[in-house]
Amino acid sequence: MHLMQTTGTVQGVLTRGQPKTKYTKPNTPSMMMYEHLVPSDFALLTQLRNREEASEFILHQVDFDDERR
Repeated sequence: MHLMQTTGTVQGVLTRGQPKTKYTKPNTPSMMMYEHLVPSDFALLTQLRNREEASEFILHQVDFDDERR
């Protein structure tokens, strides 16, 4: 697999994910099944170089460009 590197500006909101409660169903990353947003689970899946930061925050991208929608 070849990854293409690009540069640009991304606008969005940093989020720590959803809080876990006693009713939260666990994610199963090995089966690509996600019930709730947990940055540490996505960090394992994406294997980003900044694993420590990626396991704490997720950038929820927001597209403000009407022409690209």
